[in-house]
Amino acid sequence: MLRQRDLVMETNLKEMVNRGEVQKLLEIEVDRLFRLKELKSSCMVRKCLFGYSENANSAELSFLFFAT
Repeated sequence: MLRQRDLVMETNLKEMVNRGEVQKLLEIEVDRLFRLKELKSSCMVRKCLFGYSENANSAELSFLFFAT
C-alpha cells in the first residue's frame, strides 16, 4: 500500500514539475508577444508622425503633438 502511494505521489510530482515548466515557457511567450505588440504600436505611431510631418506645416505639427 505504501509503495502504491509512493508511486502515485511521485507521478503527481513529475506532472507538477512538467506543468511548471510548460507554464514558465508560456509566460515567456506571452511576455514576448506583449513586447512585440508594444514595439509595433510604437513603430506605427512614429511612422504616422514622421509620415505626417513630411507633408504638414509647423502649425499642424504643433496641433498634432499637443492634442495627444
